[in-house]
Amino acid sequence: MQGLVERRTSGPVVLEWYRTARAERLALVVVASALLLVMSAGLGGVVFLEGVDASARSVCGTFAVTLFLTALVLLHVLRRSLDDDAVLVVRTDGLLVRAASNTALLTWDDLLHADYVRERERLFLRRREGAPLELPPRFDEVEGEALARRLNHLRCKAQCNLLRAPS
Repeated sequence: MQGLVERRTSGPVVLEWYRTARAERLALVVVASALLLVMSAGLGGVVFLEGVDASARSVCGTFAVTLFLTALVLLHVLRRSLDDDAVLVVRTDGLLVRAASNTALLTWDDLLHADYVRERERLFLRRREGAPLELPPRFDEVEGEALARRLNHLRCKAQCNLLRAPS
């Protein structure tokens, strides 16, 4: 017995993974929607106060509903942003790409070249067959050009059968 952890001896192994860098924008959407919900609750509370003029109640109620609906729209934008999140997983058998709710496995033999097109600010994975896969320009902590160089380096290692899982 080798302890509590059983080692896998076959199958693909994850070497690296990258996720799109959207944390700053998503944090802004979360904070803005939370503030709008709090403001709508505060204005909605004015409607139920005693001694407040009827016209002030109607104005506060209208603003409360408007702020609440705006917060719901922002939360919908947040959900759509999470759906469009892209993930690139580098495995010993190839690249696992998840973009726009679609998942594809691109083996090292199918990958011809990774290109970063500066004019379009996009990373393209050129395939042996079919149209190239288009990825976002920036992943967490790595620029598109550096990622393209890294993927091309790993592709060359895989073609020479030098791509090994860390031990």
